[in-house]
Amino acid sequence: MKNLLLLSMFVAWVAATPIVEPDSIESYVIGGANAPASGISYQVTFRTILTLHWCGGSIVNARWVLSAAHCLDARAPSSITVMVGSNLLDSGGAFHQAQSIRLHPSYNRNTFANDVAVLQVTTPFVWNARVQPVVLGSAFVGGGVNARFTGWGHTNQQGARPNHLQVVTLSTITNADCINRLAVRGEERFVVNTKICTFTRVGQGSCPGDSGGPLVTGTNTQIGILSWGVLPCGSGFPDGFDRVSDFRTWIINNTPV
Repeated sequence: MKNLLLLSMFVAWVAATPIVEPDSIESYVIGGANAPASGISYQVTFRTILTLHWCGGSIVNARWVLSAAHCLDARAPSSITVMVGSNLLDSGGAFHQAQSIRLHPSYNRNTFANDVAVLQVTTPFVWNARVQPVVLGSAFVGGGVNARFTGWGHTNQQGARPNHLQVVTLSTITNADCINRLAVRGEERFVVNTKICTFTRVGQGSCPGDSGGPLVTGTNTQIGILSWGVLPCGSGFPDGFDRVSDFRTWIINNTPV
């Protein structure tokens, strides 16, 4: 597990007590580009009380956001604000205070299985061109599907976090292929049935700060929630997401409007 990294709390190392050891954490978009001004209206950023970004997520409905359980595990709602409606970390958007958090009851902190959580905000999101919910994918997605991933994680191994939301097109691979690619590092145990993996090329993928972010196809249909990746970022190994189709019923049942 030393080299398999959660794609989240890079800033939490200095802003708060980390919930896992620092050398177990990673996340950022590598090989991407600035997201367009429109079209990524579902993306959110989680902020600490110091307004520091540490994880991403997606809007489910007017009161709820979807993310990774490891992003919200051991976090008090009072310490979290959610920003929506802007591609820039330092300007625009609307802030909403978190009210409650629900982790998937089968979330496993050791294997990152069922790495899914939802967060409720105190005041409803106001719908406009820049604030819209995702469509929760219901179909099983196999390999060879192009999908869009977005996040504010680092854009290179040592670089600063970008101010502008990054977007990258990734290709899904089968779980069998994902297992084979990770087996050379002895980390294939992290590819459980409810994960979906992506790999496109060396120099492209996720890294610290991207955890919990949405993997989307077509017209904003979310198929994955970023869970883990391998260091160095973009070094030629897959990224792991939780399959939205496997958790769709749980998500809907736990996000009442």
